[in-house]
Order: sequence, then structure tokens, then C-alpha cells
Amino acid sequence: MASKGRKDATMKKARTRSTHIFDEAAAATADDDQNIEENYAHLTGRQKRLLELRLKMNEARKANQTAMVVEKKKQEAPA
Repeated sequence: MASKGRKDATMKKARTRSTHIFDEAAAATADDDQNIEENYAHLTGRQKRLLELRLKMNEARKANQTAMVVEKKKQEAPA
């Protein structure tokens, strides 16, 4: 039984660490998006389209990550 408690504590630390890493990644992505938009004016049509698609993908990635965190919290919550 003692090893199960230790395992649970270890898993909780790992989840906390992974959530923190995802939060940092989301913040870095937001900064990158802002820097990219500042240089938007000199791009060609194809480059603008590629930039728009990349920004949409980043937004979707952030939304997916948020949904994953919410789902994990629901699973961890005592029923």
C-alpha cells in the first residue's frame, strides 16, 4: 500500500510539471504570434496565407491543450 501512495504522489508531480510546461509553451506561442503579425506588411500573398494558416493552427493547438487540461482535471476529481 505504501508504494501506491508514493506512485500517486509521483504521478501528481508529473501532471503538475506537464501542465506548467504547456502553460509556458502557450505563452511563448502567443509572443511569437505577436512578433509575426508585426512583420505582416511586407509579405507576399502566399506568405500571408501561410502565416494565417500557421496562426490558426497555433490557436487550435492552444484550445486543444486547454481542453486536455480540463478533461484531465475532471478525470482526477473524485466522483
